[in-house]
Amino acid sequence: MASDVDVVNGALSKLGEQPILAIGEASPAGRIAGRTYGDIRDALLREFPWNFATKRTSLAASVDAPDWGFARAFVLPADNLRLIQINNSGDQEWRNEGGTIVTDMTAPLEIRYVARVDVDAMDSTFREALAARLAMEWAEPLSQTSTVVNAMAAFYRNKLQVARVADGQEDRLRVIDASEFIDARF
Repeated sequence: MASDVDVVNGALSKLGEQPILAIGEASPAGRIAGRTYGDIRDALLREFPWNFATKRTSLAASVDAPDWGFARAFVLPADNLRLIQINNSGDQEWRNEGGTIVTDMTAPLEIRYVARVDVDAMDSTFREALAARLAMEWAEPLSQTSTVVNAMAAFYRNKLQVARVADGQEDRLRVIDASEFIDARF
C-alpha cells in the first residue's frame, strides 16, 4: 500500500534529498511538503478527468434556493475537485458557484466529477507523475540550481504523458461524427 509519504519520498529521491518520515516534519523537505503537497496533488488531479478519480453521484436539491436567477441549488460533494458532466443537462443553463450548482433543472441532479482520492486509489502511473510534479515544484527551493529545475520539468512532462496515455486507454474510443464543419476541413 502506497502512502502520501511514499510519493513525497519518491520526489525527494529524484532530487537527491534524504527521505522524510512525516509530511510537515522539521526538515527543509518535510516543511515544504507540508506546505505544498496537498495543493499540488489536488491541482494535478483537477487538470485531467482521470478515470481512477472519477465518481458519479445524484444530488438532492438544497433547501436554500438561490436568491435570484435560478430555481434550485445543488451542493457539490466535499471531495469534488472538478465537475466533468451534468447528465442530461442538454441545453439547460447551469453554473458552478462556490461549490454549489445553480440551475432550473429538477432533482436529482446526476453528475460526474473528479474527486480527491487516497493514494491507494491512484493509478501507479499517476503516482509516478505526481512524484515527478512534486520534484519539479520543489527543485528550485531544495536544489537551487536551474539545471535540476529544467531536468525535473522534462522528467515531469514525460511522466505526465505516460499517465495520460495509460488513463486514456481505459476508456471507449470516442468517434467524432462528421459534420459540414468537419468535412470542410478535409
